[in-house]
Amino acid sequence: MEKAITKEEVQTLALQLKTISTQHNELINIIIEVLEKLSGENTELQDQLDRYQSPDYQSLDVLINDLRSTFCAKYFTNGDRVRLKHQPGITGTIKGFKVVWLMGGIAAAHDVLFDHHEEVTPVITYALEPLPEADDPEHQKQ
Repeated sequence: MEKAITKEEVQTLALQLKTISTQHNELINIIIEVLEKLSGENTELQDQLDRYQSPDYQSLDVLINDLRSTFCAKYFTNGDRVRLKHQPGITGTIKGFKVVWLMGGIAAAHDVLFDHHEEVTPVITYALEPLPEADDPEHQKQ
């Protein structure tokens, strides 16, 4: 006879998975920041990368953009509560994912339904951060 999984065990596992996910996301952000510093400050490295660039050996800028897009595409799901990084008082709910074209290339974006607005607004994903429940006005209403 198999042992039934308790509610506490499920909650513990869910918390551990969330912690691992958060740590993974923090590591990817650190890698992106390091790559951006390398790209911006080291012209000799940039020249070498440009010289040997091929489809298998991308430029540092392309690598940074690909890493950021991949990270951002998987970071939020529909229904997640978010806020703007540089204006944390502006909060909303994720309603979808999209890729937008910019002058410098493409960027990952999410459709966000901001609180007290009726229509979704596309926002570059890198400008968003998860909204902790303690800071969420929607959660406090419940």
